[in-house]
Amino acid sequence: MLNLKEQCRIHWNWKDGTFEDKVLIRHSTKQMPWMQFDCSERRLWLSTRNHIQCYRVNQKGHLYEDYSRKLRGPKDDISKFCTKDGLTVCGTRDGSVCGWHSEKSQLLFHYHKISRSEIQAVDFYRDVVISGSRDSTIKMMSMAYHEVENNNQILKTLKAGDRVWSLAVAPDGSTFASGSGGRYEESPLLLWDFATASVICPLESRHRRGAGVLDIKYESPQTLLTCGYDTSVRLWDTRTHSCVASWCEPFDSAIYCLDSDQHMSIVTGTARYGMTRLWDKRKTFPVQMYYTGQQSSPVYSLAFNSRHLYVALDLSLNMLDFTR
Repeated sequence: MLNLKEQCRIHWNWKDGTFEDKVLIRHSTKQMPWMQFDCSERRLWLSTRNHIQCYRVNQKGHLYEDYSRKLRGPKDDISKFCTKDGLTVCGTRDGSVCGWHSEKSQLLFHYHKISRSEIQAVDFYRDVVISGSRDSTIKMMSMAYHEVENNNQILKTLKAGDRVWSLAVAPDGSTFASGSGGRYEESPLLLWDFATASVICPLESRHRRGAGVLDIKYESPQTLLTCGYDTSVRLWDTRTHSCVASWCEPFDSAIYCLDSDQHMSIVTGTARYGMTRLWDKRKTFPVQMYYTGQQSSPVYSLAFNSRHLYVALDLSLNMLDFTR
């Protein structure tokens, strides 16, 4: 636990943009990696090609690979994954969905090519998995632990109206939100009832053509954050079905991903130059911007805590260390 003096010093480092950029992992070829950070267990999960690697994070933020928890199984590259409650579920570029017991690295199921196109989003709640694909469908599936290969576990197939870029289930499993490409007249952001798999309402009545939603994060069962090609972060209240706050990217760049501390801080990753931004919900303009990697790469995913910011680029995983 940091003392108050250290907390204050690190706070000003974030605000002033004072950090040390460290390359933790290098890739030999360009990739579109996805990352998830488990703060409670100090573990970072990172997808690389067709497997997911687990890293232990020490107090200084450095990574040590846990080879016993390397998740293998898919034949094609992993596009997105979700890990929680001791389970990890992923979607792949050949339209398949896989699930593992995270601690044992045991493959629990592999639904082979359940979608006609690559799966861009995946999430789950209890024993139900949802996936979104470029073929404009959302699949709801049952986890069948007793069968590894089975294509008959699809509970429902939902029409999203456009290619699906993002999905997220509310923490209490009451609703889920889907973000699509926004190429047509229909809203790119839909709120669904998880139990009935029916649309509750669109969360955006007026949108620019092509303003797709690339990332969704629930902060509570009633609030969620979104970002995408409209170059803005938006906070939505599912009780009033309205946008209650928004923050616009000053450089008019698409926002690929976001993360939140569940309080006042938001960090976003943009489409160019490895640029991330720190936002305070109480302010209109960003607190600070950070460039990392010294390359013209989108930020495909990110995660942060009070000391460090992890940024997944096409050729590396970088850490911004604000303790220096």
